[in-house]
Amino acid sequence: MDLEMNRALYEGKDPEELHQKSHIRKNLWEWLRLGGGDYFWAVPKQAGWNEFLEMLHRIKGSRGSQPRRIILALSNPFGVAVWNRGRQPAQLDIGSVKRELAQMGYTSQRQYYPYPDADFPMRIYSPDRLPAVGELGTERMRNFGPEELIFQEEGALYDRMIEMGRWEDYANAIILSAEKRGASQATGEGLAQLPIYVQYANDRAPGFQMKTEIWQKGDARRVVKRPMDEAASAHCAHILESYGKLQALTEGTPLVMNRCRQVQDGLELEYLEGNSLAKELQTCFNQGKDDAARELVLAYTGTLRQLASRPFEATQEFEAVFGAGREFSCQASMPVTDIDLIFQNIICGKAWNVIDYEWTFDFPIPVDYVVYRAFSTFLQGNEAHSEELYGAYPIPEADRQTYAAMEESFQQYVSQGYHTLNEMYLSFGRKCRPVAEELWEKEQEANALREKIWQMEHTKVWKCYQKYKEIFGKK
Repeated sequence: MDLEMNRALYEGKDPEELHQKSHIRKNLWEWLRLGGGDYFWAVPKQAGWNEFLEMLHRIKGSRGSQPRRIILALSNPFGVAVWNRGRQPAQLDIGSVKRELAQMGYTSQRQYYPYPDADFPMRIYSPDRLPAVGELGTERMRNFGPEELIFQEEGALYDRMIEMGRWEDYANAIILSAEKRGASQATGEGLAQLPIYVQYANDRAPGFQMKTEIWQKGDARRVVKRPMDEAASAHCAHILESYGKLQALTEGTPLVMNRCRQVQDGLELEYLEGNSLAKELQTCFNQGKDDAARELVLAYTGTLRQLASRPFEATQEFEAVFGAGREFSCQASMPVTDIDLIFQNIICGKAWNVIDYEWTFDFPIPVDYVVYRAFSTFLQGNEAHSEELYGAYPIPEADRQTYAAMEESFQQYVSQGYHTLNEMYLSFGRKCRPVAEELWEKEQEANALREKIWQMEHTKVWKCYQKYKEIFGKK
């Protein structure tokens, strides 16, 4: 990343050194695509109005003319992390910042929302592509600061905000891109050159690091997958190859692979809208339609079992990815297996459109492992429905434990020695506990103390002591 364009802003300090020390990580730098005439500032939480005005003054005085575009990464003082976790609120509010920039002529403004925050954004949303219900909240446990108490479970909290159309107001961080009106048209760059959504999958070994972008031109949208590392080019080619194999395998079934074609720097896929199978299933449970939910599960598992025409055998390729010595009752496999056929990756319409087939293998894999992954992914945050899912399609407990071990091996295969965020959390992360849970434990401790006091008050020793106080305490 060429940061020379920001040298004036940093007053002669080495920009590369500042980049290395910055808490804004690789994902955000890659997304910004800074160019000549751009100024970027990751605004510290403690920065107040005077510091902001000083920054603007420095920008004005650093060149003969003002920069084409000013980009600010700000913490939202009303973000979920502030009032649900008790974190320190930022000093600047976005409304005042926008008004000040508009007075300077930067009237073309657009907000973006890095998630979970700007420190290490794994997704970046825009007003044209906001999160859907069920999409957020899985990073709650990724807390590497002091132990935190939260007032509400954030997955359900985010869902309510999204349903009410208020998520933008309470996002943890905001990226504000402001430029002078007409600048983008004059240069062919700027706001129009940023995707409306991006998801990074670089929490992996370099050979598997990918990003998924959604671009919009007029009313048309397209999805582009690109390798983030040169080593991932082969993985990108593997996805295209898997599309052809899966398309042939699923012909005549409810499953339809999302169209995929090669473009210059990656893969382009069709943009699809609609409810996921996970959303349809959750709606059935929410409305008490357990029979309809069961029918969906049986239709899904029946389709997979229909495709499982190959007997399972433990090949070297299987053991390299999923571990050796695995034993399970299921002995059926598909000729080609997309292990990511989870409910969230199936969009319901006239057919079941599969939007992700990145993890596809052409060696035998027990089909029940795919079902297990679909169930376990859906049950994250929906544990109460475990009995309904496994009641519709039973998987023995011993097999579930084996599949869980296979999943661990698969994750190690993906990381290949690189430490993922989940691994780091298990090593040195801090707890993030609901207040209600903490209060319940304290109440249990208090009840135990009350019980001990009551028992002590009814002992002979305690009664003798009380009698002693009555006799000698008066003297």
